[in-house]
Amino acid sequence: MKERKKHWYHCCQHDHGREWVAEKMVSQTAVTVGEPKVPRLCVCPSIALCFMARYYFPNQLIYIYRTAKERSSVTPFGVRDAVMTRERWLIPPVNMILLATVPLSVVWRATAKAHMRSLGLIRERAKTTPWRHKIQAYAEAVKALGTHDSTWTTQFDRSYSQMLTEQRFSFDLATA
Repeated sequence: MKERKKHWYHCCQHDHGREWVAEKMVSQTAVTVGEPKVPRLCVCPSIALCFMARYYFPNQLIYIYRTAKERSSVTPFGVRDAVMTRERWLIPPVNMILLATVPLSVVWRATAKAHMRSLGLIRERAKTTPWRHKIQAYAEAVKALGTHDSTWTTQFDRSYSQMLTEQRFSFDLATA
């Protein structure tokens, strides 16, 4: 089934300005966690899923970027949690626009517990993040983001509903 074009979200703790053209590069996170060294921009279909896809420092602003226009994406390979986070890859150059800056109080509420759990994993020398930690990070992000700006979670609801529809459709095709 061919994927329809849509807007994608990328959250980061670096201010790229109001408009940004993502260039070809391998993310440092990919190198650190042993993911493929493919130049790409990692994106998710919703803001809350971006918070699930990676950990953020709770004492730094988070910048929410969206693709300037609707785009098709590439299914990632070698990314263990992509099924859960619905991470996709965009092959640069990609034009991005700043959608919002998450205030520190919201960043703290959305990320502090997840950050502390990740520090515990480092102390334990864990190779991967347990799924329950990803789900907890996601739930905390949805709660904090929804409290701050309900349009962020409304957008998520639409994305999640679309995902269920897409999965149902692809399941119907596979069993037909």
